[in-house]
Amino acid sequence: MEKAISNKDVYYLLIGAFSLFFLIEISYSIGYITKTLLIMSNQNSLLTFILKEGLKVFTFLLIAILGFKHLLRSNFSTNRLRSITIGLIICCIITQVIEVALTVFMDYNEEQLDYLTNYTTYLKGHYELYIVESIMFYFKLIIFALILFNYLRVNDFKTQS
Repeated sequence: MEKAISNKDVYYLLIGAFSLFFLIEISYSIGYITKTLLIMSNQNSLLTFILKEGLKVFTFLLIAILGFKHLLRSNFSTNRLRSITIGLIICCIITQVIEVALTVFMDYNEEQLDYLTNYTTYLKGHYELYIVESIMFYFKLIIFALILFNYLRVNDFKTQS
């Protein structure tokens, strides 16, 4: 007879889903802030792109590793898992509100609009950067899965010993 899914299993699934969503959103927000600030200061378009993507990947991986270390260090009660899930949902909502606020309130003046035009013109001339951006997104997801599998493998090995 098959074992029924426990509440803990569902909470871990929810934590995983909302963690991934939060990681994607927070790394996007960091990249957006970086890009906007670098465009406003009239930095090189390629440098802006590289720093934006680099910080997105770094933020994603740093928070993922720290989060997994926290979650997998002990056996949580169902109530603790529920509070972690609610906390992650609140973090996702706050991140969305911050993204909207940044989009609305980070305003370009006329000179900075020219800088933004230069940046977008540069990207249009170098379409391969859009491919790199897409590859980096999937790279983050693959790394997330590899980190998760590594922690699962290590924990399975510990429980078998």
